[in-house]
Amino acid sequence: MNHSGAPLPIPVVTPFIEPGVYVSTHAALGRVPLATAANRRPVRQPTAGRIGSGTVIGDFAVVYAGTFIGADCCIGDHAVIREDNRIGARCVIGTMADIQYGCTIGDDVRILNEVQIAGGSTIGRGSFIGPGVQTANDSQVARHDLADYQDRGQAGITIGEFVFVGVGAILLPGITIGDGAIIGAGALVTKDVPAGATIMAPGVRGDLRGADYTSRAVAGLPPLKAGSPPPPPYDHCVGCRTLDECAKADQCTAYIRATTPPTGWWARQLWRCFG
Repeated sequence: MNHSGAPLPIPVVTPFIEPGVYVSTHAALGRVPLATAANRRPVRQPTAGRIGSGTVIGDFAVVYAGTFIGADCCIGDHAVIREDNRIGARCVIGTMADIQYGCTIGDDVRILNEVQIAGGSTIGRGSFIGPGVQTANDSQVARHDLADYQDRGQAGITIGEFVFVGVGAILLPGITIGDGAIIGAGALVTKDVPAGATIMAPGVRGDLRGADYTSRAVAGLPPLKAGSPPPPPYDHCVGCRTLDECAKADQCTAYIRATTPPTGWWARQLWRCFG
């Protein structure tokens, strides 16, 4: 005898969608999180989120209720953005990226394919998170009774402004990465990273001079020096895209970037990506 029943629909709280938003036919917006016996993290009453103008949401992407996405963002195919996130303008969330609940992401952030951002994390403006980066927010998971796993005050990661995180890096719970830091591909980060510092994977050596030719240049910030915190942007900078628009070319990052050849393998790769 067939005892199958009709499945229950997943509840939805439709977000406010500003003009000019493109949404794939198969994307899901405003999904309400449902608690089960498998995960007993408390689920609060869902609220409507907002999708900013000019944003594009790809095939089979899922945006949960209560999430706010700024203007001109690109949400890749199969990306999952959980509830109560705040994502700034002009951000990229790559294919199959997973942004867990309660994160804050600044303007002009690039989170590439298959990245996992743990719940409660913060990413500052202009940062670049390479493909396959993994983060965690529970340093005590091995001490939990996994039969009764639930939220016990996990601590997400904090990434400052204009940080570069290379392919496949792993960032462990509760760490803070300072402004302008560089995390090399495959690095395992277990403690705080000072502003402007460079962390490489074990056994990796390389010349990172010139690696400041990243989104900092687009934002009008001057190059970083190893071990030094990043200086503030020049007051005159308005994000011009051509040198003849710049009133102070001798101080302009775009001018320095265009006239100074990069050095080292990492710098050449970044020049290729962002030049």
